[in-house]
Amino acid sequence: PVTITVTFPSPVNRAYKVSDGVWTAIPGADISGHKLTYQITDGGPLDADGAANGRIVDPLAAGLAAAFTG
Repeated sequence: PVTITVTFPSPVNRAYKVSDGVWTAIPGADISGHKLTYQITDGGPLDADGAANGRIVDPLAAGLAAAFTG
């Protein structure tokens, strides 16, 4: 597996894979303040092209969910 670490300018508390318009929470993602870390494997379930071909296609979205005020 390859470890992906992304640092954002603002804090995040959610991370999703986006595939064919479907947003799915990234399993095992470690989210801490401004930093998101997770693992992905070529050809694995998080690799959007699904092929073990030496290339990882990794569309992702991260954000900060608003607090519920209702």
